[in-house]
Amino acid sequence: MRRLLPPLAAVPVLFSLLVFSQQGSLAGDADGNGVLSPFDLDAILDQILGDTPETANADTNGDGKVDIADWVKLNSILFPTDPAAVVPAFDLELSQSKVPVTGQLEASWTLSGIRDTSGVELLLRAVEPGTVVSTGDELTFTPGVIPGNGKTFYRTPDESWAETETVLGPSSVQQASFTLPSEAEGEWLIEVIARDSESAVPLTIGTERLMAGDSATMRLFLNRPLANTNDRVALTLQTTAGEENQEVAITALMYLPDGSISSLPGLNDRITSLYEGPAQDAEHVLLSRHFLEPGEGKYRVEVKMYEADGGLLALANAGLEVCDTSSEVSGTIAGLPVQFALDGDGEIAVVDAATDQSGLAESFFVPPITSTGTSQRVAVYPRGS
Repeated sequence: MRRLLPPLAAVPVLFSLLVFSQQGSLAGDADGNGVLSPFDLDAILDQILGDTPETANADTNGDGKVDIADWVKLNSILFPTDPAAVVPAFDLELSQSKVPVTGQLEASWTLSGIRDTSGVELLLRAVEPGTVVSTGDELTFTPGVIPGNGKTFYRTPDESWAETETVLGPSSVQQASFTLPSEAEGEWLIEVIARDSESAVPLTIGTERLMAGDSATMRLFLNRPLANTNDRVALTLQTTAGEENQEVAITALMYLPDGSISSLPGLNDRITSLYEGPAQDAEHVLLSRHFLEPGEGKYRVEVKMYEADGGLLALANAGLEVCDTSSEVSGTIAGLPVQFALDGDGEIAVVDAATDQSGLAESFFVPPITSTGTSQRVAVYPRGS
């Protein structure tokens, strides 16, 4: 399960201090540390799902039970909505999540949060598979398919594709049917952009991912590369059957800090296959757990998909660091924005590290919060779908 926090204000970096209680109980303080923070949203979800025992403070609305209404109540406290602050947004849907490279696709969308759309124009673009970029550090993430970071194509009013920036039409346009502009196999990004027609300043962007190809493929998703021992780490593998009816075998291994190797799911000490048989459209939950055991350290996950004759079809890997001590955070954001939540010495700062309006990657750096005797928590939350 991927837990998404509501987006903060649309600025590259934003700090906001959250509620802190010096003494006594605090409704919504599900983790019991005296602070209302995004970590309590996670804690309430864990209690709703039965992963942890219910606590009195998790009953945010005071109705005597812990349920999704308490999560909604706390979310409204942490992220209050200003009726005057209308945020433009797209609801973008694709008719399929995977297609052959020559397959037909439909995209539809609705634009909200803009009262006067007379001066708004739309662009529809497709970003083809490019290259796997490695930063060379231990938290490098390779998804298993060629990611959508290659050449960009723009849909034209005459229903063709152009490599130069082209306006599709006014904001009243709400759908488009098309085939992809090239036969590149891998992950495509389909994006619709609303911008001011006079200044060409983007107002909002909607993004969906699409798998294109005839062969079996896989895509690895990790909810956070950094975690505390009591944070939940979710690792999911999506596979697609393709058009060739291939027989495949999939292995998923985790390399632990002590040098041992375990099979996923379940951290099984015996090395086994995750799946053997005809390639299929499926989703495998590889991890959904806390790391109180095996504990702190650097972990590495490696997933491989093989053909029947042993040839390698796809490779995915991800780094994960579990740590409860204060440290600096730095790296590069590619694609959708993320949020970082840090706390130390009873204070919470939420940092919104967003990509720029063109969707290009931005670097981020978050120094540790000064702490006197209290360890710092660092959490990474995806802000996109």
